[in-house]
Amino acid sequence: MAKKQDKLVQNKAQSNDDIINFVNMLSADYIFLKGELDANIPQVTEGSRKQLANLNSIWQPLKNEYDNISGKMIPDFNAACRNAGIEKVTLPVE
Repeated sequence: MAKKQDKLVQNKAQSNDDIINFVNMLSADYIFLKGELDANIPQVTEGSRKQLANLNSIWQPLKNEYDNISGKMIPDFNAACRNAGIEKVTLPVE
């Protein structure tokens, strides 16, 4: 079962050369774009703006999902557990 973080971070890569073996995930794409814009003479090109917009469009649904889980689902689950008299729920670690 894929973890949520697998959409954000490429965990299989062991070195910088692994980009040829494993596709970059969202975090690496943001880091690459930031590196391009952190140059001595940064050039914010139309391509950079489009790439940022593209990355943000990928990120936003993931952020919305996270916000829903952390802001609604977990508090609702915790309230249901408290109402049922369950103090702590533990899940097995993969």
